[in-house]
Amino acid sequence: MNYRIGIDVGGTNTDAVLLDNDKTVIARTKQSTTSDVITGIEQAIASLLKDSDIDKTTITEAMLGTTHCTNAIVERKGLNSVVHFRLGAPATLAIPPSLMFPTISVIIWLPIYLSLREDLSMTAGYSLLSTKRKYVDICGRLKAKSM
Repeated sequence: MNYRIGIDVGGTNTDAVLLDNDKTVIARTKQSTTSDVITGIEQAIASLLKDSDIDKTTITEAMLGTTHCTNAIVERKGLNSVVHFRLGAPATLAIPPSLMFPTISVIIWLPIYLSLREDLSMTAGYSLLSTKRKYVDICGRLKAKSM
């Protein structure tokens, strides 16, 4: 007999079920969602295994559902700033940055668009080294500004 686990990580509780081949619930648990999320998942799985007394090697599927990513974006909590470098100027300058990004009013895109123009006649080695130095410099300046 093979089994599957379904886990739903919510803001307050992490629910989990163990199902058999016939989709019959063999065990279920509700654990507190932990701040690091993974600990709550581990506790839920341990509880299912303890309550069911099955061989864990017979678990062939696991499904995870969570709203953490969506909640973080909607609530704007726990998000880090992101810098997106587009390589390939001047060809990439024809399409404005973030053109196809969805417009979600709660997300504010930082107006930092960096394009490094490289002389295409340079040797590849020099061009790549020069580009790397520029990006390292830019990242250092952004880090200093806590972005």
